[in-house]
Amino acid sequence: MAGILANTASVTMTVGDTSPVNTFAGYITDEQATISVTPAGTSFRWSISKPSGSSGRAVLSGTTAASVLFTPDVGGFYVITCTVDSTTEYRLTLGVTQVAISTTVEASRYQPKTNASVVAPPLGQALFYSSDLSSLAVKNPDGSVDAIGAATASLLAVANTTALGTVDDASLNDGSVVSMLSVKNLWFLDKTSALSIDGITVIATNSGTGRWVRMIQSNTAWRYQTGWHINQATGNDENDGSTAGTALASHEEFQRRVADEDQPLSVNMVVTFDANYVGDIENTVSVMQVAPYGSITYQGSRTVVYSGSVTGTNPWVTGTTAGDLTDSAVPVSFAASGALNQLCILTSGANSGTAAWLTLESAPKTVRHSGFWNETFFSINEPSIGDTYDVVELTTITGKITQVGDGYSVFRNLSFLSPGGFDIQVQIFGGYVGFTFCSIDCNSMNYAGGGTFGHGFFCCRIDCTSASLRFFNADCSFYANWFLTGLPLAASGGRVNVPARNMVQQKTGAAAVGAPLRASSGGFVEVVLAGQWVLLGAASAGNRAILCENYGSIRVTSSAVLWGAGNSYDYAVEVKAGGKLNFAQPVATRFQLPGATVNDVLIGGTASAFAGLPVADLGQAAFVGEL
Repeated sequence: MAGILANTASVTMTVGDTSPVNTFAGYITDEQATISVTPAGTSFRWSISKPSGSSGRAVLSGTTAASVLFTPDVGGFYVITCTVDSTTEYRLTLGVTQVAISTTVEASRYQPKTNASVVAPPLGQALFYSSDLSSLAVKNPDGSVDAIGAATASLLAVANTTALGTVDDASLNDGSVVSMLSVKNLWFLDKTSALSIDGITVIATNSGTGRWVRMIQSNTAWRYQTGWHINQATGNDENDGSTAGTALASHEEFQRRVADEDQPLSVNMVVTFDANYVGDIENTVSVMQVAPYGSITYQGSRTVVYSGSVTGTNPWVTGTTAGDLTDSAVPVSFAASGALNQLCILTSGANSGTAAWLTLESAPKTVRHSGFWNETFFSINEPSIGDTYDVVELTTITGKITQVGDGYSVFRNLSFLSPGGFDIQVQIFGGYVGFTFCSIDCNSMNYAGGGTFGHGFFCCRIDCTSASLRFFNADCSFYANWFLTGLPLAASGGRVNVPARNMVQQKTGAAAVGAPLRASSGGFVEVVLAGQWVLLGAASAGNRAILCENYGSIRVTSSAVLWGAGNSYDYAVEVKAGGKLNFAQPVATRFQLPGATVNDVLIGGTASAFAGLPVADLGQAAFVGEL
């Protein structure tokens, strides 16, 4: 090999590095180089070509010596030429990097740049603030980008999952942690993981080896955000969820952000479903049970399907008449207008804002209603002639509800469906779940388990055509609800309170009602205050209006009434072994069920009339009597 050698304290060239025309890099300014040739000659003539900006001090120490000295003063390329023995010419181009002068400053400001907008340097590295990585970074001559601090990730924060997927994980230690701004969570690098990638809790690494895994922890910022939106069609689980335009895509992501088993929620959150949603609603958020308290309200939207005006009314009369309203301007019928089995909102008049369910057409252009519920004053009201109204459809949730822990959840303006079975699986330990203006289709056995304060249903449509609505060890109250029934509402080891009027309607085409109100297995049903349990529609022979069995108990107190119209029951009441039914005096005004036979009560297999109360079957431990 032959050529020029240039050695400094930081750069060493060997004979093997030489060639007659050569380029060598790695030199820095202000570092002296010793220049020589190999093989040695007898005469030498040296010359140099310098980059722009170089001063007179960057010169060769000689022009004819076998070895010369040279100190570059600016960055760039220096071309050194040597003619040996007047015949052989060698040329070496030195690549020199400018060394910065050390100066004490308070701070340096870097304008954010995308990785792609920064030009790769020919030598060394280019320092900049990467908007892709949300951190200081360097760009290498090969175009790759490294985040500053990548060896430990102690300073690394990324904007979102896309940015995290571009991080050079190969240079990171296993277990390195990165902060993600979009979800306000930490992620750790697991270089051996093969977890399924879902794009929000597990994402692929840039190298393709291992996974980035999200560390699910609630963030204080999220827990004080009181307004949330979920839109399964247009949302994104990396949005902030604060507006309809920045909605989340799933309820699971909402739970990931706010649930914290060690820190009960202390604010009132409202979660709005902006579109129909398919998926389970599992709430694991505990709330403060003392001031300042906390709650989560899940609400849907109301879509108007018909608007009209009341032209006639037929008010509810206890014991005889179920209320209805007439709109003579309805085209053909309420059913043809899409207004049947929907929620009706009064939009003018003394009871504007109250709502009722439109249940069945009792005459042409006349529809029965469940009673217009005023949620502010807990009262049931009647419409007036001239009142305007809107009939609305509700946002649909296809899935089941589960609440675990000391939660306080309220569901409003939502329609719950489930093709495969809908379960109200609510486990409450000091918490509460309430439903207001909701439609619930019970397509499998429904139950509520546990609970101290229980549940509340307010002006809801509850379809029990093919399944019971049962309460196991739970306390529940019903106000102004409409039950479409084929199977019973039952208390099994729980307590059901009826402090307001509720109507039970036999659904057209449904199977016969075994007993629309049932207490069993230690369950307790109490119709209290001005409560009314109203049974409407016909039922087949062999059915009972009320059934007490297996140490279940039903009590009708104060001015409460059980009554019905258009019914056909073999017996109004059946009390089996261990059952108990008590009425406030006098029974004649507390239980009015036209269609029941003379033998109103079947107790322990023996028929009796209310006139003969109290009645007991000591062998069966069954009892019907007056308080």
